[in-house]
Amino acid sequence: GDATWVLNNEYTVLRINKAFLTLLGLKTKEEALSKKCHELFPSETCKSTGCPMKQIKLGKKMIEMDAERKITQDRSIPFLLTAMPLSGLAGELVGIVEQFKDITERKRYEEALQKANKELEQLAAVDGLTQLANRRIFDQKLEEEWLRLSREGKPLSLILCDIDFFKRYNDYYGHQSGDECLKEVASCIKSCIRRPTDLAARYGTPPLPGRLRV
Repeated sequence: GDATWVLNNEYTVLRINKAFLTLLGLKTKEEALSKKCHELFPSETCKSTGCPMKQIKLGKKMIEMDAERKITQDRSIPFLLTAMPLSGLAGELVGIVEQFKDITERKRYEEALQKANKELEQLAAVDGLTQLANRRIFDQKLEEEWLRLSREGKPLSLILCDIDFFKRYNDYYGHQSGDECLKEVASCIKSCIRRPTDLAARYGTPPLPGRLRV
């Protein structure tokens, strides 16, 4: 069921199956036969040395690469393109056979996996309440900056701050309001970041509920 065609050395379509005709929006084989492959399936690869025909002419036995067919302005179909040489009776190269396998589902899974991994990295690096960097990232950054500035002979500035009497705030307004307050304080601290090397982080789980140590 995969889209398949046969091309000669001059990039002309010799044979084509029904699946490929459907993909190209053609009704009969005559509309495709004797035409150049780049006329029916234009791609940036056609203009480069990555063209499957060019690669096989150089001696490659099989080519596998990603390809894409633009259906509408906002939609494209991704394919895994497999190309193999087609030999004549004397073993000479007379063309190639190309097969286009629709990998839309695979791409969706890959994108979903990438998104999940990115979210996991975010969870592993950020404090859930304040959205500041967590203790692990703080420790890594401190070590990196310590080593860098030691080599350069420059000072390192570190500020540890705490919110005084925050337990009274929590006891009076409740922990939900306390959490909102911590978010506002964290946002204020983060807004003071100016340089790429600066970092605002939540240092660790505080001993008293709701306290913020950055």
